[in-house]
Amino acid sequence: MRDGSFTTSNPAINRLDVKQRLALKTEWGNTMEYEVKINIPAGTKINIGIAEKQISKIDGELCGGGDQILMAKDWPVDEWIVGERELLK
Repeated sequence: MRDGSFTTSNPAINRLDVKQRLALKTEWGNTMEYEVKINIPAGTKINIGIAEKQISKIDGELCGGGDQILMAKDWPVDEWIVGERELLK
C-alpha cells in the first residue's frame, strides 16, 4: 500500500525480515509485496517509535524492535515517493 500510515527508516531484506522487525500481523492485511522509498523534506516533523512485539493467531510471535515512523494523515504520496521495488519472499 503506497499511502500507508507507517513506514521505517531501514530497507527490508525480504518479506520475513520486515514482518518480524515491524511485527506486521497477517491479520492486518499487509502483504509486504512492495517497498517504497520516501524522501521526507527537511524540516518536516515526524513521529518515530519502536514496533512492539505482537502475537498473531496466524504468524505466532512477531518480535518487533524495528523503528516505525507515523506518517502524517494525507501525506503527499506522489511528491514524496521516489522509488519502489518488489520484495522477495
